[in-house]
Amino acid sequence: MKHHYLPEFYLKQWAGPDGRLCEFSNPYNKVKPRMTHPGGTGYVENLYRIANAPPNLQDVFETRFLSIADGQAAEALRVMVDENAVPTDHLKIAWARFMMSLVYRTPEGVARSTEMIRKHYEEGTNFEEFQAEYARIKKSEDPETVQEYLQTGMPRIIGRTMINHLMDIIESPRVLEALSTMKWFIVRSNDVRFPLLTSDRPIVMTNGISHPNSHMIMPISPRYNFLAARTDDEIAKMRRIWQDGVMTSALNDNVIRQARKYAYGTDDRQLRFVANRLGEKKVCSPFE
Repeated sequence: MKHHYLPEFYLKQWAGPDGRLCEFSNPYNKVKPRMTHPGGTGYVENLYRIANAPPNLQDVFETRFLSIADGQAAEALRVMVDENAVPTDHLKIAWARFMMSLVYRTPEGVARSTEMIRKHYEEGTNFEEFQAEYARIKKSEDPETVQEYLQTGMPRIIGRTMINHLMDIIESPRVLEALSTMKWFIVRSNDVRFPLLTSDRPIVMTNGISHPNSHMIMPISPRYNFLAARTDDEIAKMRRIWQDGVMTSALNDNVIRQARKYAYGTDDRQLRFVANRLGEKKVCSPFE
């Protein structure tokens, strides 16, 4: 199963009349453009699959959580792009959740969580402490010791714990409240020659989301970007910069330098710009 860490509904904003967008990548240290449909990029097969789980639970994060969360975020994006309006109520929470998910649902984010959980189980578990309880509840076909049981089922246990960990982070009430109570604006870019680009790290943020100068910027289409800031002063400063006409280039610069594998545009007109930046893998979030 294709597990999209960059959802199709988001990448569709860069698709042309033929339904394709331009994917930039540098697998052999030379940036290559490729026209593809949004469903043909930004995914890893079985990225969120829980190994050895029952078939109906193996892809639960993709089929029961992300499909619903992304569907709501898609409606929030429609409001922002089509109506040039800030989403409200449940759609505002949906967009905040989506932005948080983009930080953690990446292949690198999943790998970090998986390794952290593996170390917890393998290095931090006191097997003697649980042996008596395990002996009481184990079934006849189960291994004799709790250590053997954990080793046998470790891939499934780690996978299930990793999914729960991702859901807890993405659904964190404290973080969602912090994001949704920031001041939100939708800003249009008038640079027709060089539209906004995006990448597999599309969010540009400062040192977190709770400081007075905190802000987040994210391209949501070739013409529009999403802007959130903690204070009116920060919003005013960011809008002045945007009105000065330098923000489109600056945002593209950051979004491409942050990319880990892919950058995207409507076409290959900005190939040189992307080629000079893709692969830097600039640190883009205090959460990484």
